[in-house]
Amino acid sequence: MSIDSHASSSSFIEQHDRLLPTGSAMPKERFFGLTWNHICIFFAAWLGFGFDFFDALLFNELARYCVPDLLGLPREHSSSDVTFWRGILSAAVLIGWAVGGAVFGYVADKYGRTKTLLSTIILFSVCTALCAAAPNVWLMLLFRFLIGLGIGGEVGAGATLVAEAMPPKLRTVASSLLFSSACLGDLMAITVGGIFTDQSTSLGRDSNNWRYAFLTGLIPAFLTIVIRWKVKEPEAWVETHTTQDAASFKELFQPNNRRQTINGLVVCGIALVGWWSFSTFTPDVIDAIAQGETEADDLNLLSGTLNTVATLSATGMVLVAAFYMKRTHMFLIVFVASAASIFFSLLLDMSARTRLYAFFSIQFWTNAPFALFPVYLPELFPMRIRALGYGLCYNFGRLAAAAGLFIIGAVTKAVKDSPDQLLTTVSYIGILPSLGALFLLANFGYETFGKGLTESTDKASASFVTPTSHDNELRAPLLHGVKTA
Repeated sequence: MSIDSHASSSSFIEQHDRLLPTGSAMPKERFFGLTWNHICIFFAAWLGFGFDFFDALLFNELARYCVPDLLGLPREHSSSDVTFWRGILSAAVLIGWAVGGAVFGYVADKYGRTKTLLSTIILFSVCTALCAAAPNVWLMLLFRFLIGLGIGGEVGAGATLVAEAMPPKLRTVASSLLFSSACLGDLMAITVGGIFTDQSTSLGRDSNNWRYAFLTGLIPAFLTIVIRWKVKEPEAWVETHTTQDAASFKELFQPNNRRQTINGLVVCGIALVGWWSFSTFTPDVIDAIAQGETEADDLNLLSGTLNTVATLSATGMVLVAAFYMKRTHMFLIVFVASAASIFFSLLLDMSARTRLYAFFSIQFWTNAPFALFPVYLPELFPMRIRALGYGLCYNFGRLAAAAGLFIIGAVTKAVKDSPDQLLTTVSYIGILPSLGALFLLANFGYETFGKGLTESTDKASASFVTPTSHDNELRAPLLHGVKTA
């Protein structure tokens, strides 16, 4: 490390010290202002996000096997009933996600972020494993709903914990990087699904292969509980929790919070409906445009690979842009690009493989909002209702997405045998980000860039001071220290 780098790092740490409340105990262990507790908090939440995606997406990899079995149909029989029930079972997770986000958001504000994280991870892990024992589609529906409850609670509590616990100048970086763990979950789901369903392996030839695959859902419980015991509640939340009353849902819609709440509901709803609708029915699109089962398997693997690259690329874009661009401008660009890529990729005439490569643009732009949500949503609400506000806004979109899946699932059931009609139907998803762009162009969005986090509805927290002047002062030594270290 150079002398200049050492000086930059020292300057960075000294500036961080000045932002801490008077009398705070200063842990000795640090790396660019991070203590061991900061590192544990980030990776605990990061792993939680990743396993959320794993448990949610594992079903997509196993649906073509488990849904026919649960309906008593041969696996080779790709009927409209299978497509319909795939949409229903995916919608059950989204409904549970929405309910869990609101309920566990309230729990996190009242009882603590760490306790909520631990309980929600156990809930969705155990219920994923219980899917292995489902004797019929109705019990699978119940287990999928309970999985959604746990995932919805974990997302809000984890993002809120990271936002509140990280040093102010590293909050944007840490929050943006949370979504990168979706790649871990996606790759795990693809790998597990491949191992247990590939007919070239002994596991894949077993008639209960998909049941064994669901048992891997217990992995998150074993891996994250150990980390959770090391994670402490944010000091600012502990102080606020002892001096203020418990949060309430009606407070989100009081005059000083109403616009923030409505804005969060709109942008989350549009982004979530678009992402879930496209990702859920991508396998159906691939089956329709592929020439035979072998090409369909190849295209599904290509789609998963491209989605991983798109997720990492979108996270990197948001990570950089969040330091320099207004949040509403970022959402506007994302919505316009999402709509354009959906219409372009689904309506133009092209070969199956070329269309899959075009899907990369859809995956990139529809993934981008999820890297921005952990940065943006905590900025909308004061600490005492932050987890509740995050959970309600982020997971309300799941209800909208569930309704979208019901509608699109019913339509695709009727047009599944016609590839052209199926592509046209799925392209209707592009209407949603178009409406989101109009919402922002009409100046209904709520801007938070440079405002930082607030402790109460009246004043900014001393430990979360992040006005634009501090952002500009701290950004340079941070980036310089990282570059030269």
